[in-house]
Amino acid sequence: MIFDQAEDIAVSSLLAKVSDIYCFMLKDDALARIPSMPTLYGKIARQTLECADFIVHYSEAKSVWIKLGKHILNETNAMIKSYSNVLDHLMEQFRGGMVHDTVAIVHCITEDKDFRDMVYADGAGRGTSKCCLPGTRENILSDIKDWIDNTGERVPQVLWLSGTTGKGKSTIALTIANWFDERGGSGAYFCFDRTRNAERRHEKLFTTIARDLADRDPIIRRALACVVRDDDELRHTRDITKQWEKFVLAPVDAALKAVNAPVLVIIDSLDESGDARSRKHILRVLAGKPDTFSLPANIRVVVTSRPLEDIRRSLCDTPHVRHVSLDVIPPASTEGDIQLYITAKLECLSDIFHDTHFQTLARKSDGLFEWARLACEYIKDTNKAGVEPMDRFDEVTTGSKTGTRLLDDMYVRILAEIMPQDKKAIARVSSVMGQILASLEPLSMASLTAMRLQFPGEARDYKMERVIIPLKLLFTGTTDSHSPIRPRHASFYDFLTDKSRSGKFFVDVSLVTIDVAFASIRVMKAGLYFNICSLESSYFPNSAVPDLEERVKKSISAELSYSSRFWGTHVRATFFNSSLAEEITSFFDKECLLFWLEALALMKDLSSSMRTLSSVADWLTGHAKYRDTIDAVRDTQRFVRTFAPVILHSTPHLYLSALPFAPTQSTIFKKFATKFLCTPRVVAGHVVKWPLMEKILHENTPVNTVAISPGGRHIVCGLDDETVQVWDMEIGEALGSRLRGHTGRVRSVAISPDGTFIVSGSDYRIIQVWDMETGETLGAPLQGHTDRVRSVAISPDGKYIVSGSADMTIRLWDRQTGRALDAPLQGHTGTVLSVAISPDGNRIASGSDDMTVRLWDMKTGKALGAPLQGHAGPVLSVAISPDGKFVVSVSSDETVRRWDMETGRALGAPFQGHTGQVLSVAISPDGRFIVSGSSDETIRVWDVETGKTLGVPLLGHTGMVRSVAISPDRKHIVSGSSDATIRVWDAEPGEVLGVPQAFQRRTASEQVLSIAISPGGRHIVSGSADMMIRVWDAETGEALVAPLQGHTDRVRSVAISPDGNRIASGSDDMTIRLWDMKTGEALDAPLQGHTGPVLSVAISPDGKLVVTGSSDKTIRLWDMEAERACSALLQGHTDRVLSVAVSPDGRFIVSGSSDKTIRRWDMTGKALGVPFLGHTDQVWSVTISPDGGRIVSGSSDKTIRVWDVVTGEALGAPLQGHIGRVLSVAISLDGKHIVSVSDDMTIRVWDAETGKVVCAPLRGHTDYIRCIAIFPDGNRVISGSDDKTIRVWDISQPFATTFSSNSTHTLCPPSFSHSHLSALGWVLDHEGRLLLWIPIHFHPVVYAPGNTLVIPDDALQLDLSHFAHGNSWNKCSEQEAVLSL
Repeated sequence: MIFDQAEDIAVSSLLAKVSDIYCFMLKDDALARIPSMPTLYGKIARQTLECADFIVHYSEAKSVWIKLGKHILNETNAMIKSYSNVLDHLMEQFRGGMVHDTVAIVHCITEDKDFRDMVYADGAGRGTSKCCLPGTRENILSDIKDWIDNTGERVPQVLWLSGTTGKGKSTIALTIANWFDERGGSGAYFCFDRTRNAERRHEKLFTTIARDLADRDPIIRRALACVVRDDDELRHTRDITKQWEKFVLAPVDAALKAVNAPVLVIIDSLDESGDARSRKHILRVLAGKPDTFSLPANIRVVVTSRPLEDIRRSLCDTPHVRHVSLDVIPPASTEGDIQLYITAKLECLSDIFHDTHFQTLARKSDGLFEWARLACEYIKDTNKAGVEPMDRFDEVTTGSKTGTRLLDDMYVRILAEIMPQDKKAIARVSSVMGQILASLEPLSMASLTAMRLQFPGEARDYKMERVIIPLKLLFTGTTDSHSPIRPRHASFYDFLTDKSRSGKFFVDVSLVTIDVAFASIRVMKAGLYFNICSLESSYFPNSAVPDLEERVKKSISAELSYSSRFWGTHVRATFFNSSLAEEITSFFDKECLLFWLEALALMKDLSSSMRTLSSVADWLTGHAKYRDTIDAVRDTQRFVRTFAPVILHSTPHLYLSALPFAPTQSTIFKKFATKFLCTPRVVAGHVVKWPLMEKILHENTPVNTVAISPGGRHIVCGLDDETVQVWDMEIGEALGSRLRGHTGRVRSVAISPDGTFIVSGSDYRIIQVWDMETGETLGAPLQGHTDRVRSVAISPDGKYIVSGSADMTIRLWDRQTGRALDAPLQGHTGTVLSVAISPDGNRIASGSDDMTVRLWDMKTGKALGAPLQGHAGPVLSVAISPDGKFVVSVSSDETVRRWDMETGRALGAPFQGHTGQVLSVAISPDGRFIVSGSSDETIRVWDVETGKTLGVPLLGHTGMVRSVAISPDRKHIVSGSSDATIRVWDAEPGEVLGVPQAFQRRTASEQVLSIAISPGGRHIVSGSADMMIRVWDAETGEALVAPLQGHTDRVRSVAISPDGNRIASGSDDMTIRLWDMKTGEALDAPLQGHTGPVLSVAISPDGKLVVTGSSDKTIRLWDMEAERACSALLQGHTDRVLSVAVSPDGRFIVSGSSDKTIRRWDMTGKALGVPFLGHTDQVWSVTISPDGGRIVSGSSDKTIRVWDVVTGEALGAPLQGHIGRVLSVAISLDGKHIVSVSDDMTIRVWDAETGKVVCAPLRGHTDYIRCIAIFPDGNRVISGSDDKTIRVWDISQPFATTFSSNSTHTLCPPSFSHSHLSALGWVLDHEGRLLLWIPIHFHPVVYAPGNTLVIPDDALQLDLSHFAHGNSWNKCSEQEAVLSL
């Protein structure tokens, strides 16, 4: 990035400060003699080096510097300022002797950055309001303190403090936490809260504990920073075990090595984490099963909870866990503590109550501190006339209730006094308490009031404070309008929502839910607006906005955040209501729908929109009046699925990139596109309907296998890089880090029927089982196969795993024990490539490269009948129908077959249509269609009964489709490919039967392998992999004649005669054909003689001879008129002849070969001189300068070389710049320019004299560029690519940022230069700034800067002339925004 003058000055100032510190440290020897200084000197030196590194990086690469940790100019400026400020402070503190504080500041800058992405649970820390009163609970507190200080080898390091409701567990935990903190210990306290379970706080437990420990201990802080600094994957891991080991134990162990002091971790109210599944992994870590539990000697962990069965089962009888139960402590032993508590609380009534009264209350408490608290408050806070405290005392001490009933009785007494008697007042109180209990996370009085004001009917007028403040005994947060309101004790929530316990005080939350649903929608309508967080620029990702989190908190109120995230949940929880349906309809008709998506993206919670939309669609289903609303909801779902990665990456592009590219017939486009006119406008090539391809998930290595979770929300893939990755299917985000543990390519994955675990098999003979939620391995690898594991499957009950291997066996495994069951299933005589299990779990189907399918009895392991034979190649994949009646198999023989499961007979004829090996197959959940993926790079959908393809093949992959899967709701197909992508396709009923025509046209042709330009520059001829030759108008891109057909294999090369009347073509079918340019008719029979593919053709300047080069290592000459071979056969190359050219005077031929040489021949076939040596790899292309004095060659060694024709010497150094093979070169007619193309997908223009590049690389093709030619005027070049397009480029002038053939569509203002389309779809400039994002299905056929024509002629074109971008992006809704730019 080119820094402005102010930034240069800032960096210079920073350099001066670094220099000052350096000099100061060198000249003051006295400082070095201070004992504490050597360590300090090291720290300061490291910080100085960090600053110096920053400055050097700036100086050396300021033209491309766009990030310091994140891609953002703002953050770079902030870091310059931060470093400068810290060094100023350092000098001041150093001279004043206050060095240690400064060093802490220095380190905090970088360490805070390291921790920023680690999730954190706000509000889970400790408070001071619930601590034990002095003198109470002394025995247990003393016992716990002694345990913490005892570092003996046999002392259990985990203490589980259990007890029923009201026993004071949390009070004890908080007291211990505060005691430990006061004495200077390093500790962390985390308290679960059932009212905040929607935040999934159990997933944030160990990252929060780690960050809290880091805040309290500098050694732990540094150790944690070192762990996460250079490992982004670890920082985002979902593996709970790994979080515990790497984020907590490793830093604590580092602290132990420095100072042997205790470290305390308290996990309070674990039972409040949610259901048992939410804490399953936490308990596994704490229990340390299997026997691998090991903690640093100085760490102590306290866990408090009710004695729930899952917790008891995990922690009881575990050697390293000490269990202390408050329930087994006799009430008499706690009476003293409770009496002390009561004495202190009723001290203000000491003139009325004495020790005997306190003893009575303590005995009555039954050991429940919560009851004691309520009783004291009840006695003190008497408001009734004539009622004395002693009367209250008598009330609470009568009766014989104990335990929970005792607490319930107290709740009834308190509520009876507070609650009014008239029905209206009772309704108000019930409504307010219902709102509090219905809220999925605690809200403050201010937020609850803001939402209540949006309630329908008179409920909106109920005053929250008038209801809540009198309930201060039972709710927290009642005295502060901004503190979350929640029941003081979990038992009160249970009491209110259980009618058998609360009776007339029962709160029916369902009655309030509809009001909360109304309020949530109305809060969004009132509070959401465009650019809610005031993002200044659209050029940068969200991650580059340094204070985005603070902006979100400031701009999105708590009630707006709550409503945006949970309104769908509240709608789903209500019965259908037409008024609510109208409210929803109104929401989807207004721009606030887009503003809602914007807010969720900024809150990093866009995934919740999919749950909301699904809930709303289901709620409206069945009500015909709201069919249009349902369509709008479904359309929004598709919008989010398609554009979520873009919106999450840079939220301004919700408006600038997502909305403009939504199909013209989509609801969201029709309603809102005209509201945002200053965005990119598609002027040609737009799609009308949503394309079948919803999204592309990019991996960095080939994808071997994919599976979809039973809920349809997640995709799991196995990769060539030996890992497994889990993806969010809805929004296209990778979930956590990769799952590592294999040491070979992961060939197969399967997900358990309950979605809780993943099974994967790899080339290294092992099978791994992973926890789906956390990504941790479950037990040891399954070992037993003696060769690669090619396929795995899981039984319907989840108890068994079946695997197939290259060792020719099938094995069954017990999922729980990991042990193999009985002997391997043997019978195949080749690699077992695929296994499947029947829905009833009784049978296994297997496919092998022995070309057979076999059926097996799952229980006995015996083969059922004879092998199923019929395929003519290896059986690569098998699947069993949902009803278990038939098996489907696919093979390298390019067919799909069905077999009767009972008889083993083939059902009907093979399904044919693929033109390559069929690698994978899946059957829809309803059994109606089959999906197959092939090495021909397509996916086909077949009707099960007829065997006919449904619609057209699904096109888009650029590599073999190795795996396919169908979602449980049959709405989506997922495919994984060797092109390192996973693609999600729309398979809704009806959609799979057809493809929008515009989309289909874009993917119908084949790779363009050769191009030629007619002498006058008016026509273009292309040869392609579809065996056809096409003639195009060079100005309009229209086809002038029907495709020239006759070759039976790929057309490798085309040439046009000097008079422009004839075409010569060479093909992999080993023939040359001549064609009439005007009519497209073939001229007589093909020319035959080569014994290998014809790779290159050229025509002599007089038009009499055709010269051809072939993979048979020879060059042949053909008489153009007689249409026969000349006698000359040019031999000498020792490998394929890849390119031939004829000199302008027609006197010699030049050839380039795979043998790395270039040769020159006279027209009689005699070799002239010795081979030209210099290239270190294949020579793909040769051409001759117009004056005949130079030869230009392009090679796989990534260079272009220029040679003297006569001497064969290289002229100058090789032309270097390409990062891939140079596949074609051309020279302009004036000899001034050389143009080259490469499989690096760029075109480069070189000065023929100096060898320097003339301009930036031309980018626009999305696959290998195979061929290049220059128009006679020298101003334009034409390229053909594997992306199936032909592009014409104007190289006569600098490229403006335009994606159209119309120059008036150029970006204005022209501040965005050297733009190009990245592989991920972003249009970037040379600084990496984001201009816009273009959907992947447009990429092969979108105009690029410099293009004057793209063939096919329906290519995407954009009008950017009124595009509000960068710092003006917020004007995108203004019609004439650019006039003010």
